[in-house]
Amino acid sequence: MGGGPYLAQRCVELLSTAAPALPVTEHRDPWHGVHARADLPDARSVQFAYLYPAKGARLAIALYPGDTLQQARVLYQDPRRVERLLALRADAWNVEPNFHFGFMEKGLTWTRSRLDADAYSRYWIERIEALGVLRREDWRSSIPRLIADGIMDRQDVDQFDRDFTNTRRQVASPRPGLRLEKEWPLTQALETAFATTTLRTALGAAVAALGEQQVALGAR
Repeated sequence: MGGGPYLAQRCVELLSTAAPALPVTEHRDPWHGVHARADLPDARSVQFAYLYPAKGARLAIALYPGDTLQQARVLYQDPRRVERLLALRADAWNVEPNFHFGFMEKGLTWTRSRLDADAYSRYWIERIEALGVLRREDWRSSIPRLIADGIMDRQDVDQFDRDFTNTRRQVASPRPGLRLEKEWPLTQALETAFATTTLRTALGAAVAALGEQQVALGAR
């Protein structure tokens, strides 16, 4: 697929063809590099889908359900969504924890969980009703509890301190999301029908698993 501007343009073309009803734009960030991003404006549990080059000459699509506290409430208050999401692993999707914190619209302090996706999901299904924004006075007790429960890695406390404790921020919003990703060889992505068959089917399966039937990908 090449690199640089051509690579970004190709990702946008593929995602736009797979989902013509969705707004698709070119973006760059530290996690996906240069990539295409589709907005899912009518979804409640997820906001974007990303198409980007992955390691080993591969192409990947990723979604991040539960990426805000509001999205997480929608996701975990309906365990059927989570069950369907985890079931996508049978179709070569990778599902893993994506816990971090947020302040206003900004995501901060991505951390590593020692729980697998199943245990992590059960944890939040049981606790999502009580989960809310953590005020500064709560941090001394809530951060050690998240570490003890396996949600947060002790090695990431320094990053939390840089993002929150050592700033004037008075609240930290937990974002107990999941990372949903599927990859294909670039050679497959170059096939003529890849966007309208393989990619479209994968994105549709993810949207359906999340119960976001109101999201229309567009005409075939």
